[in-house]
Amino acid sequence: MTTTADSAKAPATASSDSTIGCACEKVIPRVDYASPELRQRLTDHIRSHGVVVVENVFTDAECNAAMDELADSLHALSPALTRKPKTWTRENLPAGPRQGMYHSLVAQFPVVWDIRSDDRVHNVFQHAYSGLRGREITRFVTSCDGINVKPPTAPFHDPEKDWAHVDQTHDTDNIFKCIQGQVVLTNTTAAFRCSPTSHHYLQELLDLDGGCRSAVSDFHLFREDGCRAIAAYVRATGGAYQTCVHARKGSMILWLSSLVHSAKGQDKHAPIDRSDPWSQWRGVVYVCHRPREDVDEQHVNTLETAFASNRVTNHWGSKVFPKRNRRDRTTRTGLLAQLSARPQDAFAIANLRPQRTARVDALLRGGEWPVANGAVDDDDSDGGDDQEALADEDVSVNEDGADGSAQQEHSDQDDDDARGNA
Repeated sequence: MTTTADSAKAPATASSDSTIGCACEKVIPRVDYASPELRQRLTDHIRSHGVVVVENVFTDAECNAAMDELADSLHALSPALTRKPKTWTRENLPAGPRQGMYHSLVAQFPVVWDIRSDDRVHNVFQHAYSGLRGREITRFVTSCDGINVKPPTAPFHDPEKDWAHVDQTHDTDNIFKCIQGQVVLTNTTAAFRCSPTSHHYLQELLDLDGGCRSAVSDFHLFREDGCRAIAAYVRATGGAYQTCVHARKGSMILWLSSLVHSAKGQDKHAPIDRSDPWSQWRGVVYVCHRPREDVDEQHVNTLETAFASNRVTNHWGSKVFPKRNRRDRTTRTGLLAQLSARPQDAFAIANLRPQRTARVDALLRGGEWPVANGAVDDDDSDGGDDQEALADEDVSVNEDGADGSAQQEHSDQDDDDARGNA
């Protein structure tokens, strides 16, 4: 992956994506990354719809290269896993709430950091937050979020099932508080799904579902009865309920944590484009940058610990996921079992330890964005000498006690295999 704001390569095209041109293009606002009005259009669309697709952020070649690196990284964790779809079984894959989505071992892959710390990704978030807040925001921290990689095999999309939820249940009067994102690396019938404009009625929708069920967690999964009431409410107020957001390879999707959203899986009989090596695979890297001014030192310490110990955080970047999801009862053996118990051991495998570049350092600590990238000297990094110690720590604050209980609640709620991927 490159980290320059401009690329000489041709942008990704939609020729291999049979889903482009679907009805969602009339409902979901879109803007090209190269638009001279990028900031204004991002601001307007996020304010009005709560979601926007930024097209042509990455090139087709960059997306293919990223998928190659993700597949190679997963293979390094689990040698039995190859690019043959039949090998993509749970026992060969890192732990996670559902097939394709991983909350273990993947957040610190070098290729994931290449995407998180790309100038273009930073630029999109800077435009979005600066536009929404009416002043220039330059310092950000990132989440150490998971990824979603899945071949076009079962389980496929079931139109009768959904897992509509929001990721914000507190500060409901501040609906623009947190912007989530994903970088789309493949052309596929799988898609992000959301209810545009629903963020305007966050508290009303929570009330329709019986109110917030957790005093700590921001994750709220709507009940079936609540979903019916919410669908009627959203449509009555001029919005759309749970429409798919098909985005071309190379796009970024931004949405508010206060927006009702979920995802759909691949369609069972989706046509495969043989000229595209990753046609119909789901390939998503989740990216969530937040203004440094919104978080405290404890938050920064959580990110440092996740980075050092090879752990995955939630979208907010405030909590570390448990090493194993309680509902994931799959037995893993060999190297993958060892790494699942001690994630930091993966850094001893060739090409799996991320480099702490100036951009990575800025996103972990919330520093000013560097003009030129490069490795950070240990003397220039507060955490440089303490990385080994942090890696050996058990992140118990997020697995036990009050904070850990909230995280486990989140993990339990979003761990239903009958529902789609985010």
